[in-house]
Amino acid sequence: MNSSCSEQIQVLYEIALAIGEELDLQKMLGKSLRTFLRKLNCFAGGVIFFHENPSDSFIPKLIRSIPQNLETTPVYQTAEKEIPRIMTRSQKENLHKSMPLTGIAATEEYYYYFDLNPWGVLLLMKSGSPLEKTITESLPPLARKLALAIGACINNKDLYASWENLAKAQNNLGMSEARLQAILDTAPDAIISMDLDFRITSFNPAAEKLFGFMAKEVINRPFDSLLLTDYEKDTEDNIETGRRKDGSTFPFELHLGQVSLGGQPILTGFIRDATARKNWEKALARQAQDLGERVKELNCLYSISKLFNEEQTSTVQILENVARLIPTAWQHPTDTYARISYQGREYTSSNFIEPKWCLEKPLISQGKKVGLIQVCCGRNLPNSDQEPFLREEENLIQTISDLLSSFLEQIQVQDIVRRTEKRYRHLFESMGDFLVVHDLEGRIITVNPTVTKSLGYTEEEMVGKMISDFIPEAYRNLFQEKYLPAIHAHKSVSGTMLLKGKDGAKHTIEYKNSLTEQKDGTISISGVGRDVTERLKAGKKLAQARERELSIGSRIQRELLLGRLPGLLDGARLYALTIPSRGVDGDFFNFIQHSDQCFDFILGDIMGKGVAAALLGAAAKSQFERAFSHLSNKTITRNLPLIQDIVTYVNQRMVEKLMDLESFITLCYARVDLKSGVLELVDCGHTRLIHHRKGQKEADLIMGLNMPLGFSKDDEYVPIALSIRPGDTLLFYSDGVTEAENPKGEFFGEDRLADLLVQKSEKGARELVETIRDQVVSFQESEAMSDDLTCMALKIYEPDKPLICNQRVFPARLDALDEMRKFLRNTFTHTVAPGLDKEALYQLELAAHEACANVVKHAYQNQADQNFTMQAEAFPCRLVVKINHQGRVFDPTTVPPPPLDGSKDSGFGLYLIQRSVDAIEHRKDNQGSWIILTKYPTLEKVIHEGG
Repeated sequence: MNSSCSEQIQVLYEIALAIGEELDLQKMLGKSLRTFLRKLNCFAGGVIFFHENPSDSFIPKLIRSIPQNLETTPVYQTAEKEIPRIMTRSQKENLHKSMPLTGIAATEEYYYYFDLNPWGVLLLMKSGSPLEKTITESLPPLARKLALAIGACINNKDLYASWENLAKAQNNLGMSEARLQAILDTAPDAIISMDLDFRITSFNPAAEKLFGFMAKEVINRPFDSLLLTDYEKDTEDNIETGRRKDGSTFPFELHLGQVSLGGQPILTGFIRDATARKNWEKALARQAQDLGERVKELNCLYSISKLFNEEQTSTVQILENVARLIPTAWQHPTDTYARISYQGREYTSSNFIEPKWCLEKPLISQGKKVGLIQVCCGRNLPNSDQEPFLREEENLIQTISDLLSSFLEQIQVQDIVRRTEKRYRHLFESMGDFLVVHDLEGRIITVNPTVTKSLGYTEEEMVGKMISDFIPEAYRNLFQEKYLPAIHAHKSVSGTMLLKGKDGAKHTIEYKNSLTEQKDGTISISGVGRDVTERLKAGKKLAQARERELSIGSRIQRELLLGRLPGLLDGARLYALTIPSRGVDGDFFNFIQHSDQCFDFILGDIMGKGVAAALLGAAAKSQFERAFSHLSNKTITRNLPLIQDIVTYVNQRMVEKLMDLESFITLCYARVDLKSGVLELVDCGHTRLIHHRKGQKEADLIMGLNMPLGFSKDDEYVPIALSIRPGDTLLFYSDGVTEAENPKGEFFGEDRLADLLVQKSEKGARELVETIRDQVVSFQESEAMSDDLTCMALKIYEPDKPLICNQRVFPARLDALDEMRKFLRNTFTHTVAPGLDKEALYQLELAAHEACANVVKHAYQNQADQNFTMQAEAFPCRLVVKINHQGRVFDPTTVPPPPLDGSKDSGFGLYLIQRSVDAIEHRKDNQGSWIILTKYPTLEKVIHEGG
């Protein structure tokens, strides 16, 4: 061991502490020897030969000490006077005789000793190999200092006290250093001390962990070696970039302070990893950017919506402005271009260039593609894998396409209405206007034929009479008190006047009258008027239509999501209700009616809320309609497609999109056949169907085992079949009913809903659904729904029986159609169906006439030797005409709609049939081909009648 001066002082300090606490001389010497040996750490043992009286020439007492850790493996170290020397074997043996050391071998040992003049001799022992010269040269000074320390403790009590005070001070200093070291070692932040030259003097464990360097690797290194760039004292946010041992970099906060220690200034730096803070700042910046993008999208949609409401702006200007607005909503507007193609023209944003990447969506009007909207990106992407468009931008172009498609469809409809109004206006004006001349008192002088024809009087019945005689009594005072004084005062007056026809009908006349001098010099009043009764009615309807148009914006998505109730059913009543939670929702339902005894019902729930869920719901509803149409056309037998095939078809076409959007659809698809008394159901993870049979005290909960749509393209869907009988009630619903929550955190639940159905099973379908809605609102103590609420009730009744049923066979000739019409008229003259007037019967006759004409001309190809059978049935709420023939099968889906522009004068048969009756059914069985025509009274009244 090469002991420096400071190390020697530390040894003597600890010896002083050890012997200063002992008053017993022998214990004092033993402690001093043990401390001496422990601190030197290269000797195994030793002895002090002590002179109790320094004047004595021999050592009267022997003090021996062996460290505890050497009791099993003793190794002895010795030292002699100022120049250590190796003892001979005989010297060792003689020493052992005078100094017997238990358990110590006398061989292979090296003994060294010192004079502790005048107090005795210090003997140290070492085994194995002798000490190095550098070590042995440092031992004599230590021995002399040991002697001095022993003598001072023996002779000088004041010195003893000084040693004691020094020991306590050193002890306190050690505790302070320990506490400081503990703080440094356990501090969560990195702490680095530096001198004024920014050289590192200490480096705590947290700093080691943060930078990856051990303390000994960075002591005396400049602080800049831990930074990516040179240290700047006055950074704005105290953020520096650190460099770890592995070369990685990270941001950190640095707080630097200066203190004075022992008169020497030092710098202490507190360092905290700022990675999390920087990441948070980046995330906040990204969120702010995303919010800004959404605001741009909303501003764009708002501006486009405003364009649609500008009445003075042409369609061309609107399309030009939409193309200009679109790029402003994209992430990189300066590199984004838009192009709208419509009716052979293109409308582009400024500086349009042919794109590198392009998003496009079709413009759809009345089910047909009428144009295309494209959004193009012209910027170079730094990363070949980078997508040029955000997912939100893909959704935005779809929304813009939907808005623009709706607007263009509205424009086309308005154009049709304008052309129709123009034709009718020309027809009306060609019939002439009212022309009336009367004297200053209001007595009629002359009228033109238009007046007499409109009011039903002859000219003789009107001339010479007062105009007030043809005004309803309640309004006659207005003529005398306002009209006549106004014409006298202003010479000319215009307005409206109510006239009463001969049949009592009231006619609203729009007039403009003025004073006129006749040939004989008399003054009369000439008036030009027009019967605007029908126009006012049409205006009222137009106003109502405009009022409905104003609400279309808020209802458009609901119209996309919710199908219409089927027509009148023979043996069932149903009612459906949906209440969205956020204005728009993900619940959707639809009905596909096949006949008055068979229909399909679809109820679905999109995972999620708001516009995104509503658009998915609309897409799913549309897909089911397409699936039914597609599979029906593929069915050779013209039977209905299987419901499991319809669900599979839709899933295969939507599953990839649903997976991309991380969404899915729970669904139940039911087919109700009232004739066979069977309900087929494909349940795809939806809420359980509740089925209550009449007379039972409990309801059945029906659940399928199919997965929701959107999980796998290979999913197979298995239907279940239920028997249904008159008196049964079936309830379909969404989880918005069962998961309605009250303030206590309780759910409405299936059991409560099933019990309610049993209790209210005698109610009609509509009353039952409204009762469920009221119970849910009362349960959750709020009108606002926390989730979308959809509910549909189906009540099964005995099928209606016809009140009248007549049948007759007619020859397949066009000249027999008049006789056929007489047959229908005679059959239905005294029908009891409510809401069916003469006009409705005429429409039914017209439809039957056109259908029979098609049978003669197309099914039988004008073969005069053929017959067809007609069956006329009158039910309490409908009239049915069934036509049976053995001719060619007629497929109405192959007949295109006729043009309504006057270019053709034939081909309107099917068109007239469709608009004259409420339901048409074409089917074929073992009796031949059937055409079934149904005419209902006021439909809504019948649908909800009693349920």
